[in-house]
Amino acid sequence: MTRGRVLRRGASLQGSKRASRSRWRVGSLVSMLLVGLLSPATALGQSPETLLRAARHAEERADPQGAAELYGQLVELAPESRLARVAGRRLTWLRARAGDDDYATLTAVERMRRRSGDLNLAAVRELETTLHASPAGLARREGFVLAGESYLALGEGAGADRAFSRLVREPDLSPEQRHHAISGRARALMLEGSPSTALDLLQREGLAATGLGRQVAQARRTQIGKRLCVAWLILFLLFAVVIGRRRLFMAETWRRALSKGRLLAGLYVVLAPILTATLFDRAAFDTFSWLALGSALVLGLTSAASVCTASRDRRLRGLLAAGAVIAELSVAYLVLAELGEVLSFGA
Repeated sequence: MTRGRVLRRGASLQGSKRASRSRWRVGSLVSMLLVGLLSPATALGQSPETLLRAARHAEERADPQGAAELYGQLVELAPESRLARVAGRRLTWLRARAGDDDYATLTAVERMRRRSGDLNLAAVRELETTLHASPAGLARREGFVLAGESYLALGEGAGADRAFSRLVREPDLSPEQRHHAISGRARALMLEGSPSTALDLLQREGLAATGLGRQVAQARRTQIGKRLCVAWLILFLLFAVVIGRRRLFMAETWRRALSKGRLLAGLYVVLAPILTATLFDRAAFDTFSWLALGSALVLGLTSAASVCTASRDRRLRGLLAAGAVIAELSVAYLVLAELGEVLSFGA
């Protein structure tokens, strides 16, 4: 074999080896890329941290089904990790409310829960309609609680009473949920101006001794006190009309009743408390202004009726004076009760 042929064969063998090594490198690179693409723990959105962030974002968007799927992927990917324990707790919470993969009810509830800054009656009524058409379960029970509280926040006592009454009839109701439903009904009845009915409800359920029960009892006493005060003011007006007769409606009677001396005395009685209270606390101006207006009406009527009884029995004038005092107290109680300054005479 000549020297040239040997050199050519050696070059051919070296070329084959280089080609073989090149093919091996390309194959290895392709294999590594395939493994990387198929691996769930790459940087392409499948790391445990990324899955947890994506699941939390899904919950913030009121997408519990998507969140549950992402939490499940995280638990499968790294079952022994700390993040998997966090995901497992959230997954358990979601599945407990979804029942047999019924995420529609839970989605409606979560959407309403995130509307706290944009709450309106139409949205609450839509949730209530959805709940009535949904299967029974934890999500529906929590939905009725949310609907009732939303109605209360909007000042709709009738809607709140309806939602909490429906909650009471739900199957598998826990003692805590029943307590919430009864308390919600009592608050709704209070909002509707029926503290007596609310107290009867709490007494039947053994909740009269709770803080809410005491509040309802005070509200009932206040309501009774207001009714008594209104009744007395009506009786005092009728009494003044009876003793004044036709003279009470004559201009001359009112000119004498509002004479300069009586008017100055009345202004002092009415305006002095307003001035004193306002100097002490500016926020008290509204309260004492209403008190002054009510007192002025009572004093004016009393003065006119006293003019009509100037020549009559002293006992009649004494009764008028006593009635005026009680009328003044009635006006004060009504104003303070309406403005929330008192709850009852015994509070």
